[in-house]
Amino acid sequence: MGRFFEVLLNALRGNHVGEPEFDGEDLERWAIKLMLGLAASGNNVRYPDGSKLPVLIAPDPWVRALFSEDDLPDGAGFYYVPKPMVGITDHSVISWQLNHHAEGNDAGLIFGITIKILSCFQYLTTPAQRLVELNGIRVLYRPGGFVFAGLGTKERGRIRLRWGGVPSDRASLILPLVDPRRPSK
Repeated sequence: MGRFFEVLLNALRGNHVGEPEFDGEDLERWAIKLMLGLAASGNNVRYPDGSKLPVLIAPDPWVRALFSEDDLPDGAGFYYVPKPMVGITDHSVISWQLNHHAEGNDAGLIFGITIKILSCFQYLTTPAQRLVELNGIRVLYRPGGFVFAGLGTKERGRIRLRWGGVPSDRASLILPLVDPRRPSK
């Protein structure tokens, strides 16, 4: 995650970053590790009204995926979130939100985590289910990569993601870069 963070930070600062390649499944595993660690520790796992979420017991397939012993189920894993989500504040360089079911028999059960990095890159990982949208925002499953671009600026590079060990042949999603320290106009 450290090198991925450095590439994002350099692009955000206006530097050209080339075309680095990252293993998308490593990003998924890092997110699952963060999600399980938060849930197990009891930190930051509260409903907006202050009550605690139920304790998460990690299903065996999540643990096997975390330690690269098995793949995540079809449709589970990395989703790019192209719009800001309500509830994730930019209080630090990395912010997160545990995602849980709001209603039904599974109400309160955690099913994933959304992570926001440097106010410009937001993704979620769900180790259990296929998603089309989250909170009204359409999400994109395991994209091939991203093109860094700022408003009125030249392209600053691309990130390519590898899935199942296969490198992507293209980085297709535009990742608009906005420096969180500068007020938007």
